Formats: sequence, C-alpha cells, structure tokens
Amino acid sequence: MKRLITILGRKNRPHHHKKKTKDWQVTVQRPSYDLTIFKIHCGKVALKIYTKGERVLRAEAMASDARELRCGRDVGQFAKAVTKLREILERFLESLSCMDECFVSADVLNNLSLPSQVGALRVGGVDMTCPRMRKVARALLALSAQPCGFTCAQLAAHVQGQNGVDGTRYGLRQAAYDLQKFRGKKFVGYFAASGRRYRVLSQGLRTISALLQVLDPEKRLR
Repeated sequence: MKRLITILGRKNRPHHHKKKTKDWQVTVQRPSYDLTIFKIHCGKVALKIYTKGERVLRAEAMASDARELRCGRDVGQFAKAVTKLREILERFLESLSCMDECFVSADVLNNLSLPSQVGALRVGGVDMTCPRMRKVARALLALSAQPCGFTCAQLAAHVQGQNGVDGTRYGLRQAAYDLQKFRGKKFVGYFAASGRRYRVLSQGLRTISALLQVLDPEKRLR
C-alpha cells in the first residue's frame, strides 16, 4: 500500500521553504592583553580582524557551510571556495578603507542634486538634505559589507528598521527608485552580472561617507 501511494503521487512531497534572511552579528573578543578580535557573522560566512593596539595583525574570512558560497562542496571545488572567500575579504577590507578615507570633491557636491541618466532613463538627483535620502545613504554603507551584494528588499528592510521611518511609506518601489538615483551618480553598481543584486562602488563609499559626515545633522551634533 505504501508503494502504491507513492506511485500515485499521494505521498507528501518536501516543501520548498523560502530562504531566511541572513542574521548579522558582531562580536568583540579580548583573549589577551592589548589583543582585540572583531568577528562579523553574516549567515554561514564570518570575517575576523585581529588588532593589537592601533595595528591590524591579520584579517581572514571563513565559511562554516560551503553551500553558502554556491560553488559546490566536493574537494574539487576547494580552489573556487578559497577564491570566493578571498574576494569577500578583499571587498570587506576595501569597504572599511573607503569609509575611513572618505572624500567628496567640490564638483560632486555641487552636482549632487542635479538629474542624471541611467541608460535611457532620466532620474532625479540625490538630495542629502532630505531625511529619507540620508537614511538610504546610511543603509547603503551598512549593506556595502554584504559578501554577495544586496537586493532592493534588503535595502527597504534596512531603511524601515531605522528610527523615525514609517514602514508603510517605504517599500520596494521607493528602494528601487532611490537605487536608480545612486546608480546615476556612479555610487552604486550591479554585483557581478546578476542584475538583481547591487554593490556600493569604491568611489561611492568614499563619497557617501563624506556626505554623511558633512551634511548629516546627527553627525554634526556628535
């Protein structure tokens, strides 16, 4: 009877569950005097930075589950996994460097609010005096360290999670339109050739960090 039920298709099939959002977590460890270990978890991928005083001793990337890298789990794919981890680590260190050495030129600052062109589409400028755009800029800085880029949904969720933002007023449409604005200024680009995931470019990281330092009233109050 069990055999017949399986053949006739009455047996319950495994259901495909939606992928859960990756949990972010930052931990700080002090195993010995003057040694600090920063560990950043993003799902099954983690980044570690070892510092002593003002010096960075080592930075490394690791994956507790090779499926997170999407390059196979057998030994033959080990080289691809190492290459992907190296790319993740390089992008992360580049993001930290760009935020630390932020810079915005006078030309970029003067032309920031002017319209720009994205392909055949004409989009508006980036007005950093608008609270919504400042929240989007802060979300872009936070998502720039994502190992595999970020999506419109992740940007919208991050903006909604910031204080003072009504979640019913900021959704996927608003996130997609704001991403077009930052793409028009060459601050944001596509991650690889996917067309669905985005990443913040190096020059965009430096410029957005500087703009938040200069134009964000919350930063100036501090």
